[in-house]
Amino acid sequence: WGPWSAWSPCSLSCGGGVTLRSRRCASRNMLLNSPCGGPDNLPRKYNATKTKECPQGSVDFREMQCTLYNDRPIRGHGGIFQWTPFHGAINQCELNCLATGQNFYYNFGRVLDGTRCGMDLGQLCVNGQCLTAGCDLILGSGAKEDACRVCGGHNETCQHFRSIFMSSHPSTGHFGYSEVATIPAGATHIRVSDNSRNYLALMNGHRRYVINGNWVIDWPGEYVVTGTKVLYKRSADKQETMEAAGPTGEDLHV
Repeated sequence: WGPWSAWSPCSLSCGGGVTLRSRRCASRNMLLNSPCGGPDNLPRKYNATKTKECPQGSVDFREMQCTLYNDRPIRGHGGIFQWTPFHGAINQCELNCLATGQNFYYNFGRVLDGTRCGMDLGQLCVNGQCLTAGCDLILGSGAKEDACRVCGGHNETCQHFRSIFMSSHPSTGHFGYSEVATIPAGATHIRVSDNSRNYLALMNGHRRYVINGNWVIDWPGEYVVTGTKVLYKRSADKQETMEAAGPTGEDLHV
């Protein structure tokens, strides 16, 4: 192996990203066509980088990558479109973008290194694969957040809540909205699931609908509620989940 290069700049200026260094195989057995060997048989090394937090209201990195294709012709589809991230695809390290106002999404290939695989801050896409970093944003460190999002904590400061809502139909009749739970301000590691024929809906602290309100069923995706990102998923068999890392800035109503 040749010498390692210097570490590259961080892939993102805020919110954490990745940096890499590489080396070339300087010696090959041309007869056997065998690559360089050794215990550390890697041409590249990646580390997560810890940068300053992004300002509130900043455009999400994945969303920014989708918008780069706005107003550009797409092979196989007539016209030009505006694009927003689509989170329902299997491989989260591919740039799947939903055409705004349309019923299809398009795969633009791999996301850029340092893009989050999902809501988990410790999972980053590198070279098309989802790699796990610790909560300290160091790949392979093994450091984890506790349930209260304290890095390296042991849940000493946490209170755990779990509830199940069961009803034959809404109190307002067969059609309508029923409040089933209130998620308190400051809550972390939130997961709401439903596998009935109903739809989940979410209100903010001012009781304004954010997801699936006013008799409109929204697309699965990422929604921001008072600074908290909520990932709404809905599968083909109508199973739904809402997930948020938190902490929530105000009470949320399900």
